[in-house]
Amino acid sequence: MKKIIALAVASAFVAPVMAADISVSGEVEYTMTSADGLNTFSSGTQDVTITATEELANGMTVTAFVRNDTGAGDAAGLAEVDSGLTIAGSFGSVEVGKDATQAGGAFDDKSDVTSGGGGADAEINDGVDTFGHVTFRPATGVDGLSLAIGMSAADGTSEESFSYGAQYSVGGLTIAYGAVDTDLATDKTPSIVSGSFASGPIYIGVDAAKNIGGTDGTDSVGIGATYSLGDVILGVERQTNKHATNIDATDTVYDITYNVGGGLQVYVSLDSDETATSATAKTTTDSTIVGVEYQF
Repeated sequence: MKKIIALAVASAFVAPVMAADISVSGEVEYTMTSADGLNTFSSGTQDVTITATEELANGMTVTAFVRNDTGAGDAAGLAEVDSGLTIAGSFGSVEVGKDATQAGGAFDDKSDVTSGGGGADAEINDGVDTFGHVTFRPATGVDGLSLAIGMSAADGTSEESFSYGAQYSVGGLTIAYGAVDTDLATDKTPSIVSGSFASGPIYIGVDAAKNIGGTDGTDSVGIGATYSLGDVILGVERQTNKHATNIDATDTVYDITYNVGGGLQVYVSLDSDETATSATAKTTTDSTIVGVEYQF
């Protein structure tokens, strides 16, 4: 009897067998920036992600993640918690979550190639304070063709948006388009055209966004290129943002990144930011950014 009781007590402390595969990943980054004689030390991306993946008996796969993310732009260094859930099968996949990918922007961000600087990237933005997305990516049955359609909703308001995107790749060439339709009567339809080409050590990416934030005349164009020398990558990126108020900005970055090994890399970026202060005047800020980043 004592043996039975002891066995029962011991089994109560045995961890349950989990069917899902659990993984932990993340990123830690620090930068030193020198701009106009002022030196600034700051943290870049700081996040930890826990991901669970399970294959169901019916052949579908479920993947869920929870991310604790503290970026350089977060107020007072407070962490933001994001999460997402993806169900995939022969039909394609359905993604839902706070940090799920908006369908209209599922295939953009091809010009963001440098590690430091770069200003505001040319990307789609519907102007809705979105809380979550639902995105469906159907199985197209066509090699190189990807589609996405989805809905986004705000938290505690009636604001919502519907978006769609498409991408086609052949060889080293990729072209993509995305758009968002909101229920705000004052909004213009934001859209983006993207493309990239890769051949050997060369990569070139372009993004052209229109009506950013649903504002007519607020557009952005980004172009980026990299050349790989093995563990050393040379990069250049130029982001031009045109605002409806004629307060435009152009950010140009020259970048060199060295992959030390594993997930560790160091980089140096030279950033020149030109911002219009009026229709006839502008200011220029030149920065040197030295960073170290580790991904695990």
